[in-house]
Amino acid sequence: MHSDLLAQILADLNGTHATIEASTLISMTGLALASSLPPDVDEDRVSAISAAVLSLGKSTLRTLRYGDVEQVLITAKYGTVLITPAGEQAFIAVLVKPDARLDLITAAIQQTVVQIKEYR
Repeated sequence: MHSDLLAQILADLNGTHATIEASTLISMTGLALASSLPPDVDEDRVSAISAAVLSLGKSTLRTLRYGDVEQVLITAKYGTVLITPAGEQAFIAVLVKPDARLDLITAAIQQTVVQIKEYR
């Protein structure tokens, strides 16, 4: 998939809710495929760390026999990061403000995942 199309899909996701600050599509190996992260954020570092977090989540759930990862949440004082698989080869990391309605954001992310899977 062309990176400009991926960027547009992420831009559409970012526009669904005012509480979405940024999003990035990342390969399972930790490489950014498309991103809307702020310019002062190290995209490569965020991508690599997000891939590691998702991998740890998968390992934890496999050990517990809880099934496949649907989403990993990292919640902090100034916001939440939602990490969601987008097929076998990629995932989306979405940064949201602290007051975000996570149920609505998750629904928007799932719609975006469908779009990504259609084009990959």
